[in-house]
Amino acid sequence: MMQAADFPERLVRAVEEVLAVDFVVPEKFSIIANQSRKCISSRLSSDHLDTDAVRRVLESCRQPSDFRNAAAAHGKIIKAGCWSHLSIVASQILAYLRCRHIDSVARAVRRISNGPDNILRINLVLRSLMVSGEFRAAQKMFDELSVRDVVTWNTMIGGLVKNGKFEEAISKFHHMLGEKAEPDGFTFASVFTACARIGVSSRALWVHKLMIEKRVHPNFILNAALIDMYSRCGKIQLAREVFDRVPREDVSVWNAMINGLAIHGLGQDAVALFSRMEAECVSPDAITFVSVLTACGCCGLVNEGRQYFHRMKSQYSIDPELEHYGAMVHLLARAGLLDEAYAMANAMPMRPDPVIWRMGKCREAEKPNETERNPEKLRQKLDRDGRHGASFYSWG
Repeated sequence: MMQAADFPERLVRAVEEVLAVDFVVPEKFSIIANQSRKCISSRLSSDHLDTDAVRRVLESCRQPSDFRNAAAAHGKIIKAGCWSHLSIVASQILAYLRCRHIDSVARAVRRISNGPDNILRINLVLRSLMVSGEFRAAQKMFDELSVRDVVTWNTMIGGLVKNGKFEEAISKFHHMLGEKAEPDGFTFASVFTACARIGVSSRALWVHKLMIEKRVHPNFILNAALIDMYSRCGKIQLAREVFDRVPREDVSVWNAMINGLAIHGLGQDAVALFSRMEAECVSPDAITFVSVLTACGCCGLVNEGRQYFHRMKSQYSIDPELEHYGAMVHLLARAGLLDEAYAMANAMPMRPDPVIWRMGKCREAEKPNETERNPEKLRQKLDRDGRHGASFYSWG
């Protein structure tokens, strides 16, 4: 068993290796599935192991009748000594799950559990599955483990959050506490995000209190997540109190607070905070400008929004992205400047998404003829679209 002191550096190296792997994307599945069994067999019978071919074979195993191919690939992997290729191991486990051979999953998990780096390897396979969106496969593997460390729990909780499974992430956190495992800062950052998306203030207060009781030292990531959680749970004053007492050298802390004010409709306060941020010599990033433009949109600060949109490129060399254009189109359309909103949507260097088109095309939708406008109906429509858009064009 490796020493705890060696773990972080080795984890970083291994994660970098996993990130360098190109996973087979879902669009290729239909092509792969149509490959003949003869072609698959010939690839596996080659003396030289083609890891890409093996991975494609495993990805093609999507039903019980494909188990023989999955098992043949497994044998080839073992024979070639490639069980240390973590992306292949993850694909192997996933193939067995799709073939509904749970016993084979258990054997594969036990196999990677052997050796000096067992926990490290298990955690990275779990992470590979989560990155691929296969959270159910990761859960099956997790259930087979007899030993779990805090990274194992964090991989599961964080992976569930990133896959939008917020209730499941909270449930997994309760499971972790029930197993007497001690959460760390990474755990709480993920749980804060889950609580923020669920939006229940009682949970937010409980998990913050628990972090204090556990004496987990907050860093800028935790502070930003905490501010975001309270903001999204309707506790904007608590978010402000946290912001006022934490270190603010990192831009993410400012982003969380500016965005929190924006989503509460406190546009003037958000703009003022942005000015304070600049005065304290903290450079904004692309996320900052999404929040500031959203803030301008919620309170009709059209001229200010135009200025910020121009400054992000001219002063800070930040190229506008889809979210920035979306916030600007919403700002202009909500202010009744339909022609300008439509022109901006048309002039975007990237393809507008449906939210932007709905807002930009209010020019036609809300004008039965060229002389008639219905401001109240338009405002109601933009409020509906804006509720969707604001959640998309904002921090986190």
